[in-house]
Amino acid sequence: MLEKLKLILTINKTKVQEIEVNVIDGHIYFDYIENGNVISKNDSNPAIKEENWIKMEEGLGIENWHQFYDKGVNDDFDVLRLQNQIDMSSFGKECDDEFINKVININDKVFSKNPNWIVIEKNRGDDEIIRCGKNVIPVSLTRLFEMLEILVPKASIIRSDRLDSLVLIYDRHINSSNGGWNYSEVLVIDREKGRITYNSKNTYANESSSTFEVGKKCHDLLDELDENIKTMKKTPMPIRNEGTPMMKMLVQRHSGDFKSYYFSYDRYGVPKFWHDAVRSIKSEIGRVMPTDIFDKDIYGHGCKSGEYIYCSVSLNPDDSRTFYYLTLDNSLMSGDLVIVGFGKEDEITLGRIEKIDYYNKENVPYPLDKMKYIIRKASYDDLAKFLFKDGQ
Repeated sequence: MLEKLKLILTINKTKVQEIEVNVIDGHIYFDYIENGNVISKNDSNPAIKEENWIKMEEGLGIENWHQFYDKGVNDDFDVLRLQNQIDMSSFGKECDDEFINKVININDKVFSKNPNWIVIEKNRGDDEIIRCGKNVIPVSLTRLFEMLEILVPKASIIRSDRLDSLVLIYDRHINSSNGGWNYSEVLVIDREKGRITYNSKNTYANESSSTFEVGKKCHDLLDELDENIKTMKKTPMPIRNEGTPMMKMLVQRHSGDFKSYYFSYDRYGVPKFWHDAVRSIKSEIGRVMPTDIFDKDIYGHGCKSGEYIYCSVSLNPDDSRTFYYLTLDNSLMSGDLVIVGFGKEDEITLGRIEKIDYYNKENVPYPLDKMKYIIRKASYDDLAKFLFKDGQ
């Protein structure tokens, strides 16, 4: 187990950070020094016990790192350009060798290439091992930065543009004679807490909430989502149409930068990557949730120009078969009850839409000239006729 870990960063020609972490009697202590000045010393973090430290260091794989990294020398798969990982645009081309050598007391030759990061590790019962590099780093060093950020947040060693929090606020309003109906959902992905939370609420104050402790999976999830979020353009809130679900997405970065994105939660509004994004979030939660945010029938709804709407309609709850019907009504949703004609005699029948798909003329699943159309969405009178026969 790591009982000592020291990180030295040369930020530029005039700034050197040194962070040392020691495990003593099951507690974690750290020293944070900047340009030789002690910023924080021997502060114990009571929230990080030895067992937590062991979990945090898992996956670092320090024992597999090279002794020295240099651009053009270590170009293998386990190396990342340092400038792309941390907000250090003025990263020093030179470093204070005299200061570094004084700190770690080793031979000048090791640093002949002017490294801008140094990691010193010591496992229980072993000697100290020194690893360093210039402008490139092993991939897992970013994990080390995240570990130290938890212990020593003042050091601010994490890249400033990192996505720290993503909040999805879903809202839907339907007007009615009694004043209307509102329903909202909020999903929060929090990197620091390693947690995904979900809350829902409707007009009648009925609420539900769930919390998912996913730990480091939050890091990978937010990094994956951010690859696409960075390509989004900020847009004003779209005009709300009757019944159209809306989404507000709040993005917060490590620097404190905060942005809001608005879009209608249907095929017209969601970003191109949304299906993959929802799939990734659901996979981290680990179970299916009956929510509108995760409902493909909602965010995948909406007929675009040149498309035909094919509805898979079931006609009998005891029969799993479905039949294709066309419709021109773009407001119909999966689960709606509809009136259709069935069979050669076109017997008027009550059906239920199980699925809605959209096709161009060239790839329709069944010839257009052989298709029947949904007559209408079932009314209260229709339901009374088909569901409550003989007045029962």
